[in-house]
Amino acid sequence: MENIDVYWVLLYFLIAAITIPIVIFLGPVAIRNYVLESDYDDTTGKTNVIYRILSPVLCSSIFILIIEALFSKFGASAPTQRWLCSFFYWAILGIAKLLARKNVIHPIAYFIEVTCSVLLAALLERFVIGGYSSLGLAVLDQSNFAFEMEVAVFYVAVQMVVTIAARHRYRVSVLANYGDSENTVASTKKTTYASSKHYYRAAVDTSEKNLFGYERRYGSLLSKRYSQDPLLRTVFFTIMTIEDCNRPETWRFVERIACSLGIAKTTGIMQQQSENPLSDEESVFLAVEYVEKMWDRYLETYAKSARCSTRIHLVIGSGWYEYDYSLLADTLEKTFGSFYGDYCGTRLLDVGMVFHQVRRFEERNHYDLLPKTVMASGMIFSIETG
Repeated sequence: MENIDVYWVLLYFLIAAITIPIVIFLGPVAIRNYVLESDYDDTTGKTNVIYRILSPVLCSSIFILIIEALFSKFGASAPTQRWLCSFFYWAILGIAKLLARKNVIHPIAYFIEVTCSVLLAALLERFVIGGYSSLGLAVLDQSNFAFEMEVAVFYVAVQMVVTIAARHRYRVSVLANYGDSENTVASTKKTTYASSKHYYRAAVDTSEKNLFGYERRYGSLLSKRYSQDPLLRTVFFTIMTIEDCNRPETWRFVERIACSLGIAKTTGIMQQQSENPLSDEESVFLAVEYVEKMWDRYLETYAKSARCSTRIHLVIGSGWYEYDYSLLADTLEKTFGSFYGDYCGTRLLDVGMVFHQVRRFEERNHYDLLPKTVMASGMIFSIETG
């Protein structure tokens, strides 16, 4: 076995860590949203597994070739044992899944994936990259394996292009329909929202597909109160939408690794604090009570404000409350940026348009047959009502 410089080992490890989120992000969305291994079925499983085996090899090889070209200009030694990059990729991925306690396929099946991917990387280095130094681009015509790798590169490239196109199609502009909505929004606010148009169009995905995904995956984890209070439910999923866009799945994956090393403090889709890295579901469990307390404080403040000028807007009893849905929803939409500050630590973010889109989604789920008043359980003004 050839000797390998230590700095190349470190570079391989770094490239492997960078390749993981890239492979996940460019996964075959067009097939099935880059499903977890535990969700594979007879229809999607084969294509997903092929992509999972090929993509880390090809992505890491591209990084290595670029770095090798740069190093050669300074007379640095050429890399050896390039297959180690793929090995590190699967090692990091496996450890991260164990730390996150995610459901994965059977260890033997995972081992087969690892073996095939690392072996493919070794063959690529020996027959293609190794032959390039002596034959140049002619190696692509001299080796049958090189031709097969060309086909593999084409396959992965097609999957990536389809995925990028699909992600773009499902990413909607939050402001596209905001100004034309039937919802009552102060006209003086439209200019303010428009000033944030470029940022939120690129950052926040409030498409129906995305919001339905949140409901299906996390809706059953919410407490009974979230079923009683539609605005509380809207608040929760609005926060989830913003946090998910601020920390997308690929970033949360790296964040869980950082948390296990004591670097990151918040993990999961709801960015909750914990000594151990949290899965998305675990962060939702922790956030449920936290958001309820935020909502209690907001209702108490609303009850004392000039906006709630008469008692019919909000009635509070011992262990329950009742409010006028339309009046409170419109007020919350205009003040959601300040309210969100209780969660993120700053009250300067103009996120009212995100709340508006999630609100419309939730209202459509109720056929746009909106309640006049909402009654739910909750300890609002617990001392006074007691």
